[in-house]
Order: sequence, then structure tokens, then C-alpha cells
Amino acid sequence: MQSTFEKPPRKNERDYLNAMAVARAAEIRMIANSELPGFCSPNELAAERSRRAYWAEMDQTNLEMHATYDKDAAAEVARRNGELPR
Repeated sequence: MQSTFEKPPRKNERDYLNAMAVARAAEIRMIANSELPGFCSPNELAAERSRRAYWAEMDQTNLEMHATYDKDAAAEVARRNGELPR
């Protein structure tokens, strides 16, 4: 008899899916705000706009401190420096 529950992904599948999610997040971070709706799903779009608003409101000193370990903060520093599009 076959189970109705899906089997959890094997370790190498989880690693692959995690790597794909990390790569997609990195790609989304580099996209300009105007291009986000055509690239992201509605949930990704809401999350990305929320993250960008959070970092955009932060003062420069705290933002630079967070940028040492957070990739979203580092992307906002790059946007403020003109290295990434807004």
C-alpha cells in the first residue's frame, strides 16, 4: 500500500533547493524596484518591498554595521552609493 504522504527530499535535494533559493534571493536583491513586479511572485514582491523599506529607513551608521553580515543591508549600502539601481 502506498502512503499518501510525500517523502521528504533527500539531503542532496534539500541542498540543491536551498542553493537555488539563495541564488534567486541574490538575483532579486540586484533588480531595480521598477522591474520587481515582472520578476517576482506576489509573495516574493511583498517580502522584498518590506525588506527594502526597512533598510532604506535605517541611518547610515547602523546600516553599514549591519552590512558586514547581512546581504540585504549590503545591497542597500550599494544602492545608496549608486552601485545598484533603486
